[in-house]
This record gives sequence, C-alpha cells and structure tokens, in this order.
Amino acid sequence: MTVPSDADMIVLSRRPASSLRAGDLTLERRPLRAPGPGEVVVRNVVTSVDPYQLQMLRGSPGHTSLAIGDAVPANSVGTVIASKDPNVSVGSQVLTYTGWQTYATTTIAPAEIADARLGGALDWIGVLGTPGVTAYIGMHDIGRVRSGSTVLVSAATGAVGGVAVQLAKVAGARVVAIAGGSHRTDHAVEGLGADAAVDYRDPAFPELLERAAGDGIDMFFDNVGGRQLTRALAVLKDHASVVLCGSISSYARPEAPDAGADLTAAVTKRITLRGYVASDHYAQRLLPIRAELAALLRAGRLRAVVSEFEGIERAPQALGTLFDRASPYVGKRVVRLAEG
Repeated sequence: MTVPSDADMIVLSRRPASSLRAGDLTLERRPLRAPGPGEVVVRNVVTSVDPYQLQMLRGSPGHTSLAIGDAVPANSVGTVIASKDPNVSVGSQVLTYTGWQTYATTTIAPAEIADARLGGALDWIGVLGTPGVTAYIGMHDIGRVRSGSTVLVSAATGAVGGVAVQLAKVAGARVVAIAGGSHRTDHAVEGLGADAAVDYRDPAFPELLERAAGDGIDMFFDNVGGRQLTRALAVLKDHASVVLCGSISSYARPEAPDAGADLTAAVTKRITLRGYVASDHYAQRLLPIRAELAALLRAGRLRAVVSEFEGIERAPQALGTLFDRASPYVGKRVVRLAEG
C-alpha cells in the first residue's frame, strides 16, 4: 500500500465544559511524517472511544492534560503499511496509542503486536484490549471472584462492565447488573448472561436493587461511583469488597447531586474498598490475561459487544453518547476509520 502524505485527525480546539460542544474538537488534515529508523507507519482501522477522554480534554486533575491543537489520544488497531523496524513486518496488525487519526508514524513495542490469530480489530480494541484486560484484572486479581458468590456490576452494559459481567459468570458467580433503561437491562440479562438486572433510573431503584441482591452482595465491581455506590453499599454483606474501577458519575458533572458517595455503610459493615489502575499490572499480567481472554472468545464463553460509528468525523458524537443517559448504544464504542 502506498503511504499517504497526509492524515486526517481530530484535534482539541477548545477545552470542553461539562459536556462536548460544537467547536471543541476539529477535524484536520496534517502532513504524515515519514518513518525513521525503528519506526513504522500504521493505517488505523478502528479507534477507541472512552469516558476518560473527556477528563483529558478538560485537563481534569489526575489525568494527562492535552494541549490545544493535539490529536485526541486513544487506543487504535491498525495495519503496518511501511516499516523501518526489522522486528515489525508490513501487514502486521498492531494495537497502538496513536489516537483519533487515520494514519500514524510510531514505534511498536512487542506488547503492541495484535496477533491476528487471537482476534480481529474489533476484538483487540475491546475484549483483548484495555477494556477486557481492565475487567479481568478487577474481577480476578483485585476482586478475587469465586464460584457461588454474588457479584454486582455497575455500568454493566459498557465496555468494561460488559466484560466484567461475563467473566463473573464464567467464574461461576451469580451476577446482578446495574444499567440505565430497559433496553440495557434486557441486554445485560439476555446478551451478557446476568442473572438479574436493575435500572438505576427507576424511581424504585433502591427497592429493586435490594430484591435482586437476595441474601446480599459479596463483591461490587463499580464503574460509576456516586449515588450508585451509596446504594450498593446498602445491599453488600458485612466484610464484602468493592472494586473501584471507575467513577463515570463525576466525569461530566462533578458537581451533580448524584456524583458523590456516602460511605457510612462501608464503615459499619467493615467493607473493603480498593481502587486500581490496570496498567500497573501490565508488566506481569498483560500477556497471560490476553491469552486467557482470547481462549474464552474462541470457546464462545465471552462475546465482544461493540457499537460502531463510521468515519473519523463521528468520533466526537461517539464520545458524547457515553454521557447521554438516553443513548441507545451498548458495549464498547468504536469508530471505524477504514476497512480491514
């Protein structure tokens, strides 16, 4: 394939407020740098859309701040079309952090080789990529899920939560899912295998959650924080555990009433709450976890759920859907940049 002279990319033009507005992000075409020694040119096929990106765009504390004019960072899966790295051949499928751009000149680490025998681009951007590995580390390494336990998962139809639900079921746990809207609760049960699902937008959410929890929750895999965490603590057993994976309730509107959690019950019930960052575990765990996730995919015990947006210009819209409670989308949001 001929290496183009330019690449399309989405860049930060203005820092967003509580939500994205027209003009915050801009589609630009910029020159593509020729590869130097040890570098390759990648034609990105799909790119990732994730809640943390809004935090980066806003320059929120605890997140790497993006400079005005920078391309939006993201994991992308693509194909090497030119290589000056003797260890990476043309045609290799790779998973890189090259962001929302159609082509990129970059270096490739061994862990960024996305073995096509394990899965295609959509598998690698989701189940075999950061969302799946994050779910696995939280459910197994941190949460120590066990057969016969009862596990609660919030944002259960999202990119990480959807894999977490399935992994808990594979481990032999009973799973209760929290999601927003009947289409998502239906998907949690019928599509992901949860034993029960509760709509957090239902006015009777506390009562419905208590009923679904039965004798109590042993472990809560939390992607939301805020009011949902408070409600979950009420149905956890004494000495239960909470895996703090994310806090999307505070990402867009940290001042909102449901963004803060009341942790009083964590004290009285002697509950253990532990946060984690998946990348801390990559050195020892990344490759074995990917191999296990790939085996589960091949065996049909794990499925990739993807909501796909066509064309790089739709990336800002796809990001906005992550914070739209009325959004019809489930699973991993991805933007398709090219066929492959």
